[in-house]
Amino acid sequence: MGGRKYYVKAGNMYFRGSKGMKIEQGMHFKMSILNKTYYVVITYVNKGLYILDFYYDGEFKTSKSVDKQFFKDNDSSITWIKERI
Repeated sequence: MGGRKYYVKAGNMYFRGSKGMKIEQGMHFKMSILNKTYYVVITYVNKGLYILDFYYDGEFKTSKSVDKQFFKDNDSSITWIKERI
């Protein structure tokens, strides 16, 4: 899965992957975990902590609190979606 990068618009600039990108509430992405593709929404941002809501097959599965390291560690399995909700 590595090698291919996706561009995301954040403000007026595009960034590659999650490196250097400002992650904001309302952004969303797809993520593969154990051969399942989850749709993930960033529902809350506060002082470097993020609350993510995970959906599978259109159904809510769980929420998870993460820090910025989560995005760095999982960069190769994240596909950012440009449209904001």
